[in-house]
Amino acid sequence: SDVSIDPSATATRVRVLAFQNYIHVFYYKAGIIYVRRISTSSPSAFDAAVATATNVNTTTPNYDVLNYGEARILIATNYQTSAGIKMTFIDVAGAVYTSTYPAVVVGTEAGYACVSLILGDLNKIYLVYQTATPLLRCVILNAGLTVLRSAFTLNATASLVVNVTGYVRNDLTGVDVIYDFANAVIENMNDRITDTYYIDSVECLKSNIVE
Repeated sequence: SDVSIDPSATATRVRVLAFQNYIHVFYYKAGIIYVRRISTSSPSAFDAAVATATNVNTTTPNYDVLNYGEARILIATNYQTSAGIKMTFIDVAGAVYTSTYPAVVVGTEAGYACVSLILGDLNKIYLVYQTATPLLRCVILNAGLTVLRSAFTLNATASLVVNVTGYVRNDLTGVDVIYDFANAVIENMNDRITDTYYIDSVECLKSNIVE
């Protein structure tokens, strides 16, 4: 039967993630990212909500979650306390790693509509977000959340980016980042980031968006 994840009906920005033997449902409410999970091996009821990230920007509460190799979950949130993106690892129960994998704040505020995490080659983490300027920016980190490459610009367009995703290149030398614009004036884009941390090609993809 149907289940209400948030009985108060104020939850927004839902993300669903399969991790280990659970389905995790993340959502935003009043400056906090919560998660509830249900077992896939013996599903009966959702566990109670756990607050996994606090001090989320209440004006633009952008965030993303990533299954980091079935070992832990990474959360990236637009951070209220500092103008940047907070990166936090949590375990299967939603508990935050505080000492083994301490949280870091990188980049600048994601003032527009997107924050996206991409697991790249050699387990590198690619954080892509759009600033209020607006610039579509990328930060590259390793498994310990040490910054390998500080924020650099993928696209300086003035258009709102509404969706970002990506995948590892077949030759394992980087990732391809794909994103959509909110309007149809500019076509969807594909930026290729190589292992040497520069964009070696940019190509347009035909957009299905109609003005």
